[in-house]
Amino acid sequence: MYPNDTICLMHDGVRPMIDHDIISQNIESVEKFGSAVTVAQAVETIAVRGSDNKVGQIIDRSKCHGEGTAVFPFRRTVKGSSGVC
Repeated sequence: MYPNDTICLMHDGVRPMIDHDIISQNIESVEKFGSAVTVAQAVETIAVRGSDNKVGQIIDRSKCHGEGTAVFPFRRTVKGSSGVC
């Protein structure tokens, strides 16, 4: 259905601000290493749930990174799935 060298980019949509350079770097990483995941500095407030199920400690976001785009060879992405990337 798709050539073996097809690359699939999956993005969570929560962090939509990726650009052409990031996409190109992800594709280059897949070609060189077999996969890629883009991470970016966290901008959300990150909290640890307290023992009482209320907000506990607030973590310094400068020490955290969130995941955005994941990139894989398409043949690995759809293995065992419905075939939808």
